[in-house]
Amino acid sequence: MSALRIAILNNQIMPYRVPLFAALAKDPELQIHVVFSRRRARDRRWTLPSKLPFEHTILPSVVFHPRKPYYGERRDIYVNPTLFFHLVRLRPQVIIGYEHSLPAMTALIYSRLARIPYMVWTEGTQHSERALTTGQRMTRRIIIPRSQGYMGTSMAACANLRMMGAPPGQVFLVPQPLETTPFEAVARGRDDGADLRDPKILYVGFLNERKGVDHLLPIYERVRKRIPGARLELVGDGPLRTSLQQQARALGLDDGIAFRGFVEPANMPSVYRGAHVFLLPTLEDTFAVVVAEALASGLPVVCSRHAGVASHLTHGENAFVIDPENHEHVAELVATLLRSRSLRQKLVASGRELARAFDSQQVAQEFRRAVVSVYENSIEG
Repeated sequence: MSALRIAILNNQIMPYRVPLFAALAKDPELQIHVVFSRRRARDRRWTLPSKLPFEHTILPSVVFHPRKPYYGERRDIYVNPTLFFHLVRLRPQVIIGYEHSLPAMTALIYSRLARIPYMVWTEGTQHSERALTTGQRMTRRIIIPRSQGYMGTSMAACANLRMMGAPPGQVFLVPQPLETTPFEAVARGRDDGADLRDPKILYVGFLNERKGVDHLLPIYERVRKRIPGARLELVGDGPLRTSLQQQARALGLDDGIAFRGFVEPANMPSVYRGAHVFLLPTLEDTFAVVVAEALASGLPVVCSRHAGVASHLTHGENAFVIDPENHEHVAELVATLLRSRSLRQKLVASGRELARAFDSQQVAQEFRRAVVSVYENSIEG
């Protein structure tokens, strides 16, 4: 039997998905071709590899940036005029369209004309999709009923698919992938003693409103009252960096706060190595790969309930899942973790076990299982 030809649509090249596509490309029973709408999004600074270890095409594109209803951000709407003709040349047997975009609509039309199965691949949760535009609702009403399979990158994304009408038996959990090996090496070398000297709280991500960074300083201020030597490190950049630095000075906290700025993904394991608690107070995240990185690195995690990855977490077992706006409660949990080695060890052990489910090799198996199942069902049908 010849290899199953699969076309995968992805908006941009994301470093954390490269290992997933590489693993799929090594599968002798699959022949994947990834079609990117653009090489890089306008707000991404990471260095991309000069060569990718899988077949791919970066299509010419036009990009529009309408404003989102929340947080003062803008969306990226990609238009790829040559996508349909590229699919004609590829002749895939299955198409996987990322999200409910215009390229996804184009690919759905091709799949209907070619009579091949179409699969939705989405990160969207009920929380992240709580304020869809009329156009966004329309694309979902068109794509969801006409698809033959659905992959959600979190339990929350799968629940959202079912809520939008996807048949439960055709919804597959295919978690957001992560190359866990470099982070697991950090966890193996961690010496997290009972009495932490200069305990460090770590945040990783954009410094913008959506990520909830406005809540970091009030939480940290309360932690310092409990543990005066505690420090806070922010890794990432964004429009709120200057105002956060000004607030830190005004509150007299700047002596304990370090702004690291942007760090390349390849250098992130060393960032996690120096921390003791990871804190993500996001107000909206479709997944939050940084949480998986922290878990794999052997860090106890305090994660906002608004992150898609929170649907995988069990409060008090492998992480603390919190309301980021309840500063006093979050500060008490963070301080308790910094004081209690046994509690840190409990969360870390369960968290590292959970992180293995996000490893790119494991995710590639789930991805393959979903695609093959949908293809075989289409043949039988």
